[in-house]
Amino acid sequence: MNYIRVTENSKDFPLVQALKERVFPPEEQLPLPLMMEKTHCHSANLWGFYEEERFCGFSYTVTSEKMLFVLYLAVDNTLHSQGYGSRCLSLLDTIADGRTIALNVEIPHADAPNNEQRLRRIAFYERNGFAVTPYHLNDGKTTFSVLAKGSFVPEDYRSLLVDFSDGLFTPSVFPAKSG
Repeated sequence: MNYIRVTENSKDFPLVQALKERVFPPEEQLPLPLMMEKTHCHSANLWGFYEEERFCGFSYTVTSEKMLFVLYLAVDNTLHSQGYGSRCLSLLDTIADGRTIALNVEIPHADAPNNEQRLRRIAFYERNGFAVTPYHLNDGKTTFSVLAKGSFVPEDYRSLLVDFSDGLFTPSVFPAKSG
C-alpha cells in the first residue's frame, strides 16, 4: 500500500470528496475548498491511500513540529474489515516521522444511537497503538475524546489547532472526567 498527496487537480479528488461526504456527518465536515486552501499555506495535507492503482481511502492531516493531527481518516466502505484502516494508520506513522499522532473520536455514551460504532472505533485505534488520553476537545458543538500515539502534550495539540485556524478557533481542551 502507498500514499500520495491529493490536490484539486488529482484524478481521484472526486472520490475523496464523495467518501468524505458519505462517511462524516455534515456537522463534522469542514468545507473542502477551505481544506484545500489550507494545504497551500499551512502544514495541512490531503493524502490518498492506494493498493497499487486502486483508491482505498484518504486522510487529511495537519502537522506541527511535534505533532501530526488526523482531522479525517476514511476507508472506502467496500474495503472495511480487510485491514486497510490499519495499513492507512501505518502509512500515517511514516508521514508523522516520529511525531505524536493525535485524533478525535466521538465519546461513547450508552444513549448515543451509534454507541456500538463509537466503541468499535476506539477499539480499532487501540489495536493500532493509540491510547485514549485523559483529555477531551469541545469544538463549540460537540465534545470529543482525544486519542494519541506517542507522548500527548495538550498545549502542543491546542497550539496546532489554533495555528491551523489562523487564530479563529480557540479549542477547549480539558481533562476528561474520570469514572
